[in-house]
Amino acid sequence: MRKALAFIAAILGIGTLSVAIAQTTQPSLVPTPKVQPTPPAAPAQTPATSAHPLTADDVNAWLDGFMSYSLAKDDIAGAVVVVVKDGQILTQKGYGYSDVASHKPVDPDKTLFRPGSVSKLFTWTAVMQLVEQGKLDLDKDVNTYLDFRIPPYNGKPITLRNIMTHTAGFEEVVKDLIAHDPKALMPLGTYVKTHLPERIFEPNEVALAVLRLCDGQRTVQAICEELGKSYNADPVVIMTDVVELLGGLVQKRLVEP
Repeated sequence: MRKALAFIAAILGIGTLSVAIAQTTQPSLVPTPKVQPTPPAAPAQTPATSAHPLTADDVNAWLDGFMSYSLAKDDIAGAVVVVVKDGQILTQKGYGYSDVASHKPVDPDKTLFRPGSVSKLFTWTAVMQLVEQGKLDLDKDVNTYLDFRIPPYNGKPITLRNIMTHTAGFEEVVKDLIAHDPKALMPLGTYVKTHLPERIFEPNEVALAVLRLCDGQRTVQAICEELGKSYNADPVVIMTDVVELLGGLVQKRLVEP
């Protein structure tokens, strides 16, 4: 009898233990809140360091290497470089020769260079200053500002924007544009009236044609020759006349100061 009771007690103990084990291993059905990770701290801001001020030594070190290389590579006799900072000349240097035969070096104070198309920058600057002042409109018929008239081509006038992008459509004319005798020079206003080139293309046509054909292998001059057209610089003389008619801004505000 005692053995039977002991056996039954053992069976009940095993069952109770199994239930307890099952309860401890069963996952909890209550959701646990998710812990949001702490964002990384922003990097500490380092104080900005001031830029190294541009000095003549800095510029000269770069110019000496670049100009010597460029003159030799492109077979150029000589050049002058002037760098202006804050309204003051930072450095001016001459490179190469003003006279190759005698090896006379370029003197930045005395050697003269023909400005050529560099002078266009003065005219462009003066035009844009007048645009800022509301005295010129880049897209208005340029005849509005002239004391002579340029005839239309197919009913289309020329604008200052056409002139500034070399797309006025004029024929190429260089007669009397360059004079070797100072006595042959004539006032700008007289020149533009007596040497007005013919309009042979509509405005913008030359530039668009060049863009369509340009493949990176040919120069603009070669493309224009293929088209029977040419890069045209004469209208710049007309634009310069516009500026002069409005008060000689190039001389007063760009050259004299």
